[in-house]
Amino acid sequence: MVNDNGRLRQIRGVLPLWLILFMIWSAANGAFDIGVIIVGLILTLGIAVFTIRMSPIWRDIRLTPAAAVGLLLYTAIFLREVIRSNLEMLRYVYSRKLELTPGILPIRTHLTSGMGRLVLANTITLTPGTMVMEIEGDTLFVHVLDASTTDIDENTAAVAGSFEPVLERTFG
Repeated sequence: MVNDNGRLRQIRGVLPLWLILFMIWSAANGAFDIGVIIVGLILTLGIAVFTIRMSPIWRDIRLTPAAAVGLLLYTAIFLREVIRSNLEMLRYVYSRKLELTPGILPIRTHLTSGMGRLVLANTITLTPGTMVMEIEGDTLFVHVLDASTTDIDENTAAVAGSFEPVLERTFG
């Protein structure tokens, strides 16, 4: 049986997930008819409750104004890094001499929350030219196209340096 504190954490985790799922539902549906909204609210609530019961990672999300600002800042940084990485991929594709040294590099994270680590891993994977292969404790093993150094601190700064401070403030 779940105690009152555990039940409160479950309920607290449902709200942000429900809001995210409903925003996705609304954007994907495009219709703002009352029937569609009601079906969307019910369906996304059911999915949120089911997900919270199966995956405890959503229970640690905090709904605060600082977290919302952090999420907006993270989105801007993510878009900047995706554009920068795409330009780097263009340079690789159109260069006459391909000078790549692909490899798997260790990246150390200081994020303590599971959600923060999940978002960081997904962010790195969504950035062109990088992909998280495995997570062991506080270390992410990332496949990169240019593994010019094996120093873990330099790798961390190059791959996760711009994301980690914002994610730490947002997720802990």
